[in-house]
Amino acid sequence: MGIEPVASAAVIGAEKTGIPSGLALDTRTRRVFWSDVTSRDISVCSYEGTNCQVVVTSTYSHPNFLSFYESKLYWLAGSQGLLHTHDIVEQDTQARNDLTLPTYSHSLKFVHSSLTSPLPLNPCSTLNCSSLCLLTLTSARCACPTGSIPHDSLSQSCLYPTKPTLPLATPATPATLTPVPVVSTPVQPSVLPLKAGED
Repeated sequence: MGIEPVASAAVIGAEKTGIPSGLALDTRTRRVFWSDVTSRDISVCSYEGTNCQVVVTSTYSHPNFLSFYESKLYWLAGSQGLLHTHDIVEQDTQARNDLTLPTYSHSLKFVHSSLTSPLPLNPCSTLNCSSLCLLTLTSARCACPTGSIPHDSLSQSCLYPTKPTLPLATPATPATLTPVPVVSTPVQPSVLPLKAGED
């Protein structure tokens, strides 16, 4: 569930809110919370800008980095990383000394599977396409690759026409070696006469 786009923007809350220092959305009840450094107030309005009111005033200066999870608001106060909570149902505010964050922390965010939108269902998973599934703007359709033809009207299965096959070349017969007679001429030793005095 997300925020629907609107044609024009509207100011919510008072005309002069001070210095907003944190913003958190409750998407289930369609409310927006914000913290104000000047007044130290944490306020709420509906997405439409109605039912605006102060939820709680922080006892510490500079409430900022507002976050919302389940029924609780969380914020940091000052520069010491002091975490504070306010339970909207119980109307109880606490300084959470057990969750002190590093000095000069610059953000606060809760991550949980319940806070994210589920991934949309992939329309291809239900089509049972044998070859290709093409996504469109609103859905999906099956298709056949080039060289194939649809087997049915939805192209869920594709046929591949038989191609003429080329005859396979017959393997060459291994060459046989025929012995070639080698004609050898006897080598005659050369005799060189020695001159007198040479041995």
